[in-house]
Amino acid sequence: METAVAMQEMGGEFAEIILSQIDLNSYNARKFDNMTASRQAKFDELVASVREKGILQPIAVRPIATDTGEIRYEVMAGERRYRAAKQVASERGNPEATIPAMVYEASDEAAFDIMTVENLQREDLSPVECAESFKAILEKSGNSLDAVKDLSKRFGIAPHAIRLQVALLDLPKAVLDAWNEGKITTAHAEQMTRLSEEKAILAALTECL
Repeated sequence: METAVAMQEMGGEFAEIILSQIDLNSYNARKFDNMTASRQAKFDELVASVREKGILQPIAVRPIATDTGEIRYEVMAGERRYRAAKQVASERGNPEATIPAMVYEASDEAAFDIMTVENLQREDLSPVECAESFKAILEKSGNSLDAVKDLSKRFGIAPHAIRLQVALLDLPKAVLDAWNEGKITTAHAEQMTRLSEEKAILAALTECL
């Protein structure tokens, strides 16, 4: 996988890090609030596994220096494992619980790329989350043609399809919610971009539903 290759190239050191020293990043497209029933079930399975066996695969973090000089760590890959470990530690009342981690020296750009690529390789990423990931990468790359071509090569998606998915994010929230929940298809959403007025778009959504 590309994420693993990128991390191999950066090197990295293994460490057991106290969970309270770890922070989440702000650019994860995958949403953990209001998870779908399917995603919640998978997360619950992960929590159960962590209770029984612990964390088997280290998460990937990078050190972040704070204003006070304290070293903290930011998650680049493995947020689900981190959240599961934190939940189990909370259940057991263990504030000093640790998690196995590979520590990498990574720039903001490298950390962003690793997180975004890892997310896009997940099978359970929703259509909206996928589009948001594409949008975030393109915005960080100046919306250049080269960035679109690079994404196309990485994920085997035609450049025009990537642009179209990003454009769908301009649709009204009600449409995005229905698309995200699988109530309408991507083809439905694409057709709605042909309509210029929100009232007409919402009418089309009602008809689709």
